[in-house]
Amino acid sequence: MPLDLSALFESLREKLVTAADRIVNDRDDAEDVVQEVFVRLYHKLERFQGEARLSTWLYRVTVNASLDALRRFKRRQKRETSLALIINEETLAQENPNHHAQIELSEKLQSALARLRKPYRAAIVLRDFEGLAYDEIAEVLQIDKGTVASRLHRAYAKLKKELEALGIDQNYLKS
Repeated sequence: MPLDLSALFESLREKLVTAADRIVNDRDDAEDVVQEVFVRLYHKLERFQGEARLSTWLYRVTVNASLDALRRFKRRQKRETSLALIINEETLAQENPNHHAQIELSEKLQSALARLRKPYRAAIVLRDFEGLAYDEIAEVLQIDKGTVASRLHRAYAKLKKELEALGIDQNYLKS
């Protein structure tokens, strides 16, 4: 049964763009990265061995292409990201109903995330923004599952320190 690349592109495009965007922090660059990924897929599909799910393989290619794009583009990071990762949204909503405060907090989160080394940032994006399991992250990043756990542990600790340095109140941080 031949693979319908158009259907695959439509079904995974937004998720891959979102993942790429959280790594390169520029929507236009993320769109370019995903376009590049699907061009690679078209040209190299016969090499796909089926050892991993196609979606996992596409995440791996997208993460690698995003990291390559960071090296190529070297642009200042400018996009807001979700507060769901570290910020306790319930506390934020109760204590800061002001939309401007939420935007400021989101910008600080983005800034802190941007300061992380690329391997830590990639692990956090795949786990907390894309919802991948540890074994899927291990496949995408081509590292051991134990390395995923330790990398995430270190990444969260470093992210918390960055957020605290930016003045994020400890009450907003999840334990």
